[in-house]
Amino acid sequence: MVEKYYRDTVICRETDCLYSHHKFRIFKYSMLSAGKVLFLAFFEICRLNKGPQDIPASKNLLTLCLVVYGLLSVQLAVLSQPIEKAVFAGVLEVALIMIFSLALLQISGKSERWVQMVTALAGTGVIISILRYRYTFLLVSAVKRQWPLVECMPWVCCSWLY
Repeated sequence: MVEKYYRDTVICRETDCLYSHHKFRIFKYSMLSAGKVLFLAFFEICRLNKGPQDIPASKNLLTLCLVVYGLLSVQLAVLSQPIEKAVFAGVLEVALIMIFSLALLQISGKSERWVQMVTALAGTGVIISILRYRYTFLLVSAVKRQWPLVECMPWVCCSWLY
């Protein structure tokens, strides 16, 4: 039922349930920690310790990741563009990820992996967008105040520590 163990968390592919493996016993996670397990799984993909094959092929998870990724893309784009252009850019970004990943998988003959690949791309995009938000906001506010970029770089470096 459970395919692989990675550190302390596992996603069961048959039921999309989240499990914890600790001292050869399996404990079922509560729904509150389901987000934490998914966050850690996507973070491990960002660190290249896992791959898209470790994410369950769940269309519900795919939809959730794409919606969150699209909303974060729009929120980041609103910092530097009008709202209409930001919404268009966010929708276009999500559509391009879906279309190009399907095209690449069909060329390689592995189109059955599309759900897992797009889920992994959107999930890691969410992680990167969360990390990128602070720096984008800082740089956009520096440009709007017409600060020279050289003067705001120490603030960017100092904010990395927090």
